Parts: sequence; structure tokens; C-alpha cells
Amino acid sequence: MEEAPVPTILPPTNTPPVYGPVYSRGGIPKKHTTILPLIIGVGIFVLFLIIILFTINRPKPAPVAVLPTPTMTPTPTPIRILSTFATQSAFLQFEQSVNALPATISGATLSDQTLDPPSVDLSLGFQK
Repeated sequence: MEEAPVPTILPPTNTPPVYGPVYSRGGIPKKHTTILPLIIGVGIFVLFLIIILFTINRPKPAPVAVLPTPTMTPTPTPIRILSTFATQSAFLQFEQSVNALPATISGATLSDQTLDPPSVDLSLGFQK
């Protein structure tokens, strides 16, 4: 008896080839579609929590101090006590001089020509 020749090509099989990873527990696992939205939700919650904490703990601006408006009130005349070295006539003369000072100041002319500095016109020879 003659032996049958060994075929060089294997006969086709009905099972499709496996290209992906092979899992030992019952095939392809389910995709976890709830993890990504959960991570995004927790991130947004933490962001809002941080914003709220910073707005609560923000230092309050200092209130603006209201400055009083200055008023024109004359100062009272001090009471002068005579010393043993001064005479009554010296104090009276001093008070008269103080009272005459505003009249002297208001009567002074500030545009007095004698107070102007002299104009010096010298020929120095810079123009050629």
C-alpha cells in the first residue's frame, strides 16, 4: 500500500483569527464608561470648592477714612503772664506791633521797581 502524500497547504478552518489580546476570563471586558465622567465631575466639584473657599476667606477692604474738612477758626489769644524782667509798657508795645503787622503787610507793594534785580547789558563779543 502506498502512503498518501502529505498536503503542503493546511485546509481552511472556520474560526476567525484573533488579533487582539486574549483574556482568560470570558472574553472582552466591558468598557468603563462611568470612570471618565466621574473624574470630570469630581474635578469640577473640587474647582468650585476652591473658588468658594477663596471668596469666603478673601480679606475685606479697609473702610475709607473720612477726613474732616478744615474750618477757619481763629486761635484764641494766649494769656500772657508778666515776668519780673518785663515791664507793662514792653508788653503793650509788643501787642501794638503785632496788631500793626497785618496792616503793614497788606499795604506793601510787591511790584516795587526797586526790588527788581539789575539788568546787566555787557558787550562780551559772542555775536560774530
